[in-house]
Amino acid sequence: MRLLNVKTRKLEEFFDESIPDYAILSHTWGVEEVTLQDLENPDHVLKKGYTKIEGTCTLAAKENIEYIWIDTCCIDKTSSAELSEAINSMYRWYKSSQICYTYLSDVPTKEDPSESNSAFRRSRWFTRGWTLQELIAPRNLSFYDQKWKPIGTRLELAALVKDITAIPAHMLSADASRPWPNTAVRMSWAANRTTSRAEDIAYCLLGIFDIQMPLLYGEGNRAFRRLQLELLKQSEDESLLAWGLDSSVQLIIKPPDWRGLLSVANSRQSRGLGVLAHHPGAFRSWQGLEASGEDTSKWPPRSKMQATNSGLEITVPLIKLRGRCYAVLNCCRSAHLADLLLVPLFLQAGSGKSKITYSRGQNIICASWAVLDQAEMQTIILSTVADVAPGSEHLHDEFLPLQTLQDDVLIVRLHDVAAEITMAVDHCIARDDRPPIIPFFVSTDHSLDKRKVQWINDHDHIVRLKATSTSLAS
Repeated sequence: MRLLNVKTRKLEEFFDESIPDYAILSHTWGVEEVTLQDLENPDHVLKKGYTKIEGTCTLAAKENIEYIWIDTCCIDKTSSAELSEAINSMYRWYKSSQICYTYLSDVPTKEDPSESNSAFRRSRWFTRGWTLQELIAPRNLSFYDQKWKPIGTRLELAALVKDITAIPAHMLSADASRPWPNTAVRMSWAANRTTSRAEDIAYCLLGIFDIQMPLLYGEGNRAFRRLQLELLKQSEDESLLAWGLDSSVQLIIKPPDWRGLLSVANSRQSRGLGVLAHHPGAFRSWQGLEASGEDTSKWPPRSKMQATNSGLEITVPLIKLRGRCYAVLNCCRSAHLADLLLVPLFLQAGSGKSKITYSRGQNIICASWAVLDQAEMQTIILSTVADVAPGSEHLHDEFLPLQTLQDDVLIVRLHDVAAEITMAVDHCIARDDRPPIIPFFVSTDHSLDKRKVQWINDHDHIVRLKATSTSLAS
């Protein structure tokens, strides 16, 4: 590890136990940054980026810290081997520092960072992929504005930083024993962040997941796929598969025992997808949640997930309905295990008989625990390749079986905008004695008043819900 001597402004190299105390800089790259090669030229002090070296050295000297580390000049980026080693070590280096100085070049002096439209909230630093681990890893972190004036510590600004990043407050503490959320939540922290190179959206997450893997610049989005495959080797956390969760639609069942089918019409479900996400943005709906490692004793026993040449081999509870299957994941969206997550599956053409191969649908569905009563444990293969030409067995709608009920109502809450929903009720009057399919809208009003239901069409049908005095007519 190379460190810059605060007094001499010269680089020195250290190994393992010989590494002294050091301060570390977190920043976003700008123009005329000082590289390792530039330090050999006396004129490097004239470059704009030298102000970062000067500012970091000044702060460290005030705290009697003799060495600093800055990524611009302490890594030889002309060496691919050294760059790979540095990126795989980055989280550990930030974690081992005495303090991290976070320099925000786009935040002016004397502004209130808590203001709704403050430059602090809008700082580019909160949007970059690499700064995610730089925010979480250090034991101590302080923010500085463009004039190197202190804004506050991470602990002092924890509530504000949580509001900006959706990272739980306990992850912004210096507590080494802090519990880590599940994989999906951690992925969501990078959902709105960007990197200059496509590969870096995966590489910047290595430390967050304690993963070591070689860097292959030029592989593009395949780097994120490799990261997920590495996670599968060392973790049984099925929330890695819980991308595509639509937070705008949530099922609320009161009482929790209604008999019927719910169908969310979504044309995107007419094609199968690979089991792995293409980008952390697919986990965006997990932002703000604090789901930790699940209590697996609550689920039926299952074998460990295993990546094979055919796809991901996994043993899961399957629910079969009208020729379609749903895999019940071993994870929930909340720490109190309020609901289950169901992944819609598409049977792949030419699938083997011993271990059936499925591709997956776009959107995951939330359901009550009662669905496990209808599930059967089965070992299947989940394809890692998208099925772009689905066969005729693929349905266009999502059907979610719900449990038998003695009372009244099924409610669909729409947090954002109204969506078209399809409902089929077991007990109804319909032509040819067949249950009708009735599209309707539900109000976005969070009071969830049944009177807000508006029938759109299908005026010939009359629907009555079992065991209730309420009947809704089109």
